[in-house]
Amino acid sequence: MTENVNDVVRFLRETELNEAELIDDPELNLMLDSYRLTYPLPYKCSRERCSTTLGYWALHSTGARIAPGPERRHRKGQIAGIYPAEPLYRPGRPERQETAIVGGVADLLFPELEFQHRFEESIEWAENGDGVITLDTNPTVGSGWPLRWRFTCPRCNSQYVHTNKEMLRLFFQTLYARRDEIRPGTIR
Repeated sequence: MTENVNDVVRFLRETELNEAELIDDPELNLMLDSYRLTYPLPYKCSRERCSTTLGYWALHSTGARIAPGPERRHRKGQIAGIYPAEPLYRPGRPERQETAIVGGVADLLFPELEFQHRFEESIEWAENGDGVITLDTNPTVGSGWPLRWRFTCPRCNSQYVHTNKEMLRLFFQTLYARRDEIRPGTIR
């Protein structure tokens, strides 16, 4: 697994593809396919003494891109991609079915989002959400797809702006380092 992750990091470092071409690159997408069900990783503020979670990043199910979200589903002992054989019930409590962990972008949660299906949930959340995750304009790309995201720490007001390529690189460098959280500036 580590060698494959290193191949992705190397590809992202050496490629000269622009942001719009990178999303649809067949070679990169083939390398990413085995990681699409990776559980969303927390993205945390890297300022000293502030480790506030700014959101969760998941590899999108289509295309070479990261989808950020404000929350994620909890594992509750499940493995991504494996559904429980029967609904889980708790004795003495009202019957309810636990939500299965699917893996990847399907495990992101967007609370209080009145989803209008104009864009993907992560984009609609960035437009209408709580202000921690927002879209940042990138006039040089020439694409309608938002390729820059701004993350603002609600605790210390630090701001982090990332292109999709940078987000992919940080995500896979975190996997390569076998860490369970993404912190900008802490992984090289």
